[in-house]
Amino acid sequence: MSEMDEKHPENKPREFEPEFHGIVKNRSCTDVICLIIFIAVMLGEVAVAIVAFSKGDPRILIKPTDSEGNICGEGNFTDRPNLFFFDLVQCARAGPAVAIIGCGTPQVCVKQCPTKSWTYFTLLAKEKLKGIDLEQRKKNLICREGFDPFKSGTKEELDVLVKKQSCAAYYLQSKPLFHRCLPSFLVDATSLIKTKFTDPSGNDILDENNKVVQAFNLEKGNVAMTKFLRFANQAQLALAEVEIVYPHIIIILIIAMIASLLWCVMLNWYTCMMVVFTLFMWVLVFAAAACFCIYGYLYIAETSEAGKIVVSRNIGAYTVLREFWLGLAISAMIINIIVFIIVMCLRNRIGLAIAIINEASKAIKCIMSALFFPLIPFALVLGSVALWMSVMLYLASTGTKNFSNVVIPTNNSVQTIDQIESSSQTVPENIEVSPCTMDMANVSNNFHCYFTYYGGNEWSYYLQAYNLVATLWLMNFFIAFGEIVLAGAFASWYWAWSKPKDVPALPILASVSRVLRYHLGTIAFGSSIITLIQIIRAILAYTHRRVKGVGSCPAKFCSCLCQCCFWCLEKIMRFINRNAYIVTAMLGKSFCPATANAFFLIRRNCLRLAVLDNLTCLVLFLGKVTITAGITALSFYFFSGQIPWIRDVFQARVTYIYVPILICAVGTFIIASIFFSAVDFAVDTLFICAMEDLERNDGTEEKPYYMSRRLMEVLGTKNKLTNNNQAGCCTCC
Repeated sequence: MSEMDEKHPENKPREFEPEFHGIVKNRSCTDVICLIIFIAVMLGEVAVAIVAFSKGDPRILIKPTDSEGNICGEGNFTDRPNLFFFDLVQCARAGPAVAIIGCGTPQVCVKQCPTKSWTYFTLLAKEKLKGIDLEQRKKNLICREGFDPFKSGTKEELDVLVKKQSCAAYYLQSKPLFHRCLPSFLVDATSLIKTKFTDPSGNDILDENNKVVQAFNLEKGNVAMTKFLRFANQAQLALAEVEIVYPHIIIILIIAMIASLLWCVMLNWYTCMMVVFTLFMWVLVFAAAACFCIYGYLYIAETSEAGKIVVSRNIGAYTVLREFWLGLAISAMIINIIVFIIVMCLRNRIGLAIAIINEASKAIKCIMSALFFPLIPFALVLGSVALWMSVMLYLASTGTKNFSNVVIPTNNSVQTIDQIESSSQTVPENIEVSPCTMDMANVSNNFHCYFTYYGGNEWSYYLQAYNLVATLWLMNFFIAFGEIVLAGAFASWYWAWSKPKDVPALPILASVSRVLRYHLGTIAFGSSIITLIQIIRAILAYTHRRVKGVGSCPAKFCSCLCQCCFWCLEKIMRFINRNAYIVTAMLGKSFCPATANAFFLIRRNCLRLAVLDNLTCLVLFLGKVTITAGITALSFYFFSGQIPWIRDVFQARVTYIYVPILICAVGTFIIASIFFSAVDFAVDTLFICAMEDLERNDGTEEKPYYMSRRLMEVLGTKNKLTNNNQAGCCTCC
């Protein structure tokens, strides 16, 4: 301990104060400047939202836009909701840059996607031999806005329209997916049986360069688009089924809520048994893992060669080696022995943890609203995310239309799917991209100007960054608000001498009132620190992605190291903030003194806290896993129709079975986490209160302990009161 720490005013055991009875009533507003800054930032977020909602139009992001910047299905194109691509192979020639410059092929709005495959040049060759009707060919053409094939009187004029990409040289049987016309084989996600396409007459489909259109080229050209759209197609079907079975999902989530409540009740009645059972199961799991690995070692010992060295990224290559299983068995046994030794050495500390958890269960039993209160901050956080997404979409749609002339050499190779996925999204040097306007395209017939993206408003990027920062701060503010309110409620329970007689009638509401009146500035201060760290982590993650493909190994290592350090820093600051909020709720101190107070109090009791915190996390985590696993199994048997009497009543069998099961699993884990968060924070609050109680009081008539008899027994102390009935704080709750 440094000399500065020793002289710190908060680094000293608490002195007895006769007027102190736990919750300080005479308090003042804390960290007002931080609250003013927070309000100013939130007012700025309101201004950003007003600008976004007044100038943005998310429809331009949802609905497709043709080459001339017209929104399909809107305005003069209301009757043409679908977007048709002239030549999807151009996407493959652009490579990964397709995400930046687009496909470089004309795109037009159409009433419906082509229902058959057709090619212009095959019919042209047939016409020279048999004299196919010219008017019929005009009807089959799909042309850009302003180009009418019926105004072309000769075949030569039609040839010019096709060769200059004013009309499509071919098209395939397509289906609309999110109003984009894509070949049916891509939409249906079927395997490619043939390598080229033919029209209904059996003729090869030719592009504007008179080359055969290959199926695998189309798939490569759409690797990014088709992967997304295939997933979106399946997602649509899955969500359609979810809409049908959502009442059953709600029933299962209600069962998960009841199971979480029952777990909390059992923790109150059988605290010692559940904690011991958890530790026993932890030892048993590693023992079972060691036995399984030994069995695997013995099973392949006769067929595997000893001493064989394998270096591979595929884990399956190691599972055939007996040394692999032997190493796992030894590791599991070592971990099991270490856990057993720790449990035996810290059994007294484990007794303290059991006593604190038992006290937390009693507090929650007395303040049942504390179990449901975390739903309010959770809903506020979800509202913050919804606001951020809305503002982000509206801001993204405030840009102007940008057009580009994209020249892709015809000798560019069609990249493979692996090349497209592994390459960075940068424009290759041999592809020329230059800004243009539609007027420039009208000057020269050889000059093509296509719509590329919406953008150009530099201020929108700054507003997007502001929106993100403000939302992060708001989310962390709501999380901190929930923590400090729970801390105040549980602290008022601990410092009540006779429970529940001396506990406030509405402890949650009383704590909310104190926080809203005095401590919003402290919440703003603590949440701002977490927000700053998260912003730095986001910048580091972005930098890491940028240097991932081009950076050197030292740069990548430094980037990963910085990300790891700031991840650890965020966890540490969250831990410090939680305890600072407890001190603020109890003593009414501002953020910095409360942080120092909590830090030195924890440092003086670090071993007790380490055992308590880790054991509590383990018990609660295994409780979450148990409930989630049970509800997930129930949902599997339910939606797969394997429970006869339920199947006959509900008929809930679905095709995409894992979608509702995943929703139930994730929803159950979130519900359990919300309920258990109250228990977790109750344990932290009561621990700080107990340590404060030990330092302020000594158990005499003038300075009695507020803790229960059980907790005093574990801590090796007792109240020295003349009235034996007052030897420990009454905890009837």
